[in-house]
Amino acid sequence: EGELHCLWWERSQTQTKMPAKGKYFFNDDGCKITDPLYEKYRYSSQQHPLLLFLLGIVFAYCVTLIVVLCVRDDPREHLAFTITVCMASAIFIVIYVLVYIESLFWCRLKFFAAVIWICLLALGYVSVFDKGKDAQVSAWEQVPFFLFIIFTAYTMLPLGMRDAILVSGISALSHIVVLTVAAYSEEHREPLVFQVLANAVIFLCGNLMGAFHKHQIQDASLDLYRYTLKCIQVQMKLKIEKRQQESLLLSILPAHISMGMKLAIIERLKETNDRKKHDNNFHSLYVKRHQNVSILYADIVGFTRLASDCSPKELVVMLNELFGKFDQIAKENECMRIKILGDCYYCVSGLPVSLPVHAKNCVKMGLDMCEAIKQVREATGVDINMRVGIHSGNVLCGVIGLRKWQYDVWSHDVSLANRMESAGVPG
Repeated sequence: EGELHCLWWERSQTQTKMPAKGKYFFNDDGCKITDPLYEKYRYSSQQHPLLLFLLGIVFAYCVTLIVVLCVRDDPREHLAFTITVCMASAIFIVIYVLVYIESLFWCRLKFFAAVIWICLLALGYVSVFDKGKDAQVSAWEQVPFFLFIIFTAYTMLPLGMRDAILVSGISALSHIVVLTVAAYSEEHREPLVFQVLANAVIFLCGNLMGAFHKHQIQDASLDLYRYTLKCIQVQMKLKIEKRQQESLLLSILPAHISMGMKLAIIERLKETNDRKKHDNNFHSLYVKRHQNVSILYADIVGFTRLASDCSPKELVVMLNELFGKFDQIAKENECMRIKILGDCYYCVSGLPVSLPVHAKNCVKMGLDMCEAIKQVREATGVDINMRVGIHSGNVLCGVIGLRKWQYDVWSHDVSLANRMESAGVPG
């Protein structure tokens, strides 16, 4: 599943659509056997280990043949057999190293499968014909080995169903034709017919069993792939939703408050499994005292006239752009916006981390806000201005209430900053 997760994530970067109207649309148009992602998944999970295992088996088989030949006979008397087995062993070693080391060779698996199949056929035929001058060839020669080739094509070689049927059919048909011609004689004509028919039945049964097994394995593999892909999609969807919820939470509450509230709620949920007892998620007080904080209040002077000259839609658009600009200014000056009250904007500097230049930050922000409102006045021709009040002191900040999230700051110094703004001079 981990490998499939990585593969699916790579493809989802280009094929996953953006969420719309609260829904998430994945490219789930049906997983097909020809799907490149499925092909890569099947290679990494099935074909790659099976191919390595097959190469190990056939190499061990070749080594065994050479050892037996050296023990029982002189290899020079069976030169064709010896050369063929040695060449096949070398080819198997090279393919094993390439497949094992270089994962990019997965796109050339059919070529490797064809080479392995040809080597196995060569081993089978050289075992039939390189037995000496006086040895006679019979129709049942190497039938088990060719049956092994048929099963290998269906179960271990990286071939599709059509290619496996073609390879297995050629293997069986070539054995029947070649050995029928080689073993044909007028004296043994009738027994040869029964031997060939028996071989044909054996090969036919082997092909049917291999095809059925491959079909079942492919169906099971595709079902597992679809199920795993669905699980990964659900996990990705949950992660996306979690990030969006956290982004929404952070747009309402500061990070240090929201994280503390989340941890507290999680701890309470762990204490009991009865969620109905937790209607009041905010019975705890999330309030802290901070010293050396600067508070800024800013009010738009001439807002009433602006509201009378603009349509409601134009007014909302203008305020949204203006307060968005104020938010950007607050970020640049290390200030944190507390809330917007109509046309009043107020923020603080020095929260949640104390800053030695908190007062300077608020003063700089107030000047930047006056410059921003000046640009609006010049662009619209409406006589509007900013009235700003700043005061430094101590505050209590946090979330109170039983039902709705509300982050705010309270203290006498906050009220004093508000009064300074009310009694201030525009500009």
